[in-house]
Amino acid sequence: MMPHSVINFYLDDHRPTNGNLWFVYYDRRNYNDTRTDVYMARSTDGGITFENFKISDSPFIPDPGVFFGDYTNVTAHNNIIRPIWTRLDNVQLSLWTAIIDTTIVSQMEILNNDENNLLEQNYPNPFAGQTYFSFKLHKQEIVSLKIYDLTGRCIAAPINNQIMEFGKHIVKFETQVTQGTYFYELKAGEKLMRRKMMVVE
Repeated sequence: MMPHSVINFYLDDHRPTNGNLWFVYYDRRNYNDTRTDVYMARSTDGGITFENFKISDSPFIPDPGVFFGDYTNVTAHNNIIRPIWTRLDNVQLSLWTAIIDTTIVSQMEILNNDENNLLEQNYPNPFAGQTYFSFKLHKQEIVSLKIYDLTGRCIAAPINNQIMEFGKHIVKFETQVTQGTYFYELKAGEKLMRRKMMVVE
């Protein structure tokens, strides 16, 4: 059986060179059933505040008769963060890892901190072929909506410096990009916000 909560954390560089704390854990916040994602959390102020983000590309469904999670861990050295977690699919265990770009995490922390919830999560997400972006404007603004890959390269711009009116807007986006993780960024006047999305085959 999967433990109710599995959280492992790591202090950067074995020695407290910068005080950052990194956590990896299983989470079901996006579902009403046992589908499970893997998240990370980071604190840059010694545990006073945290930002968290999903690192798994797709959910999995654990089997109550199979224990897993004992290999869940994090390594952190010289700004290279490597979470390690166990995944269970059809009673088959597999071990996963990822390289976390600390620059993107820092940008997400700032850009997602928008009190007006200007930009909503795309739907569906994950998606194949097409998805929809939804956002609200509180006044007429010059708007740009751009999609980036993990290297920071802009791969599409569904909206590019367009004057848009007050209210809610929904934008359909069709793409043939390869499977993986991408970011979409909305700029509306002086406001800037970024969210993560997953493309599947």
